[in-house]
Amino acid sequence: MQLRNADMHDYHLQGVKVNPKNTGVYGVCKCCAFADVLHARDVLQLFPHDIMHDVLEGVVPVTVQLVLHHFAYEASPNNPNCVSLSDLNSAIDSCTLSNPTNRPNHLTQLSLRSKIGGSASHKFELFLMLPRILASLVDLSLSANVWNVYLLLREVCDLLFAPILQRDQVAGLKRLIAQFLAAFMDVFGINKITPKFRYMIHYPHQITRTGPLRNVWCMHFESKHQYFKKLAVISNNHKNLTFTLAKRHQMKLYWELCSTDSLDSQAIERTCKMHRFSDLPGDLQTVILNIANVFIDSDEQVAAVKIHRHDNCKPVCGKVYVADVVGEEMVPVFCLVKYIRCVHSMWMLCGRLLFPDYFERKYHAFCVQINGDWSVARPQYLHDYSAVDFFQLENRLYVSMRTQL
Repeated sequence: MQLRNADMHDYHLQGVKVNPKNTGVYGVCKCCAFADVLHARDVLQLFPHDIMHDVLEGVVPVTVQLVLHHFAYEASPNNPNCVSLSDLNSAIDSCTLSNPTNRPNHLTQLSLRSKIGGSASHKFELFLMLPRILASLVDLSLSANVWNVYLLLREVCDLLFAPILQRDQVAGLKRLIAQFLAAFMDVFGINKITPKFRYMIHYPHQITRTGPLRNVWCMHFESKHQYFKKLAVISNNHKNLTFTLAKRHQMKLYWELCSTDSLDSQAIERTCKMHRFSDLPGDLQTVILNIANVFIDSDEQVAAVKIHRHDNCKPVCGKVYVADVVGEEMVPVFCLVKYIRCVHSMWMLCGRLLFPDYFERKYHAFCVQINGDWSVARPQYLHDYSAVDFFQLENRLYVSMRTQL
């Protein structure tokens, strides 16, 4: 009688239980710890979708390519909404990014007609900065249908890449995905739909089962893989490459774990300069004295840094962060960091607060006003340690969130 796979597996486990020496015969040692959890469940349903490959390397580049192709080729030469390739690349170079290492590659004729190149992080950065690229070149309101497809996908990605999601937001995500797919087919046609677009329908159900998909995407694995790819090139080993990569990686981990500050959450400053406390603006000195609640002599030396490292977070001078959220609608309040100083062993982020006036959907950004008063905050009390995009359009200041709070 032929046994099924599940019955055969139980037969092997029973044989090992009777005689532990049968582990080499059957190839199993003991029952899986997840056996009770996976019992009566379809194993294939437990594999979460990878939004890095599905969205960042599938849906996002296709949508960006079609939007850029519309403005570059489908508009007539006499139409002011027609942009050139050089103008697009100049706009990409002129944008200030919160993470300059993710600046996308220059666009080419091939990328505008068929496929956007670059890594997943480069494609995501191009997707986020698209309003800043096109706002100075075209009137986005004249292409409402095409631009609405981008804005709907932007709203979908805000929730997909959010670190935390509420149950009511999952229901909203399902509605947004349906609206995006319908708008995409109406504008660009059903022939442009790929299987990765269809996968989006299953995201809300998958989130309810495994949590936010950002926690299980392959971005971290790809980042880790970069180390081995670079090492494979510089090692110049053609005999036993796998052994070399494993040995070098173990030596690197040993060196990192042997350091005294590898697991230390205290502030780590390697390039620190000393300045007099009186060098700070007078009104800022008053705010620091009120917060520190200590006497500070005007000639006292205080530490100054451009980047503050604390508990794997790195606030940087000149960047904008979410300082707090107010109201039931969770309206963010931003902080533009000007100085990072250490006063009596207390690190402080000194800057200006940015208060939103309204949300400009055309740019998917908050129009903000800079508060004239100085604000001082401790780094560990920031609402979010990730820098957000801060830019100026039409003589107004905007802050664009990279994900939903």
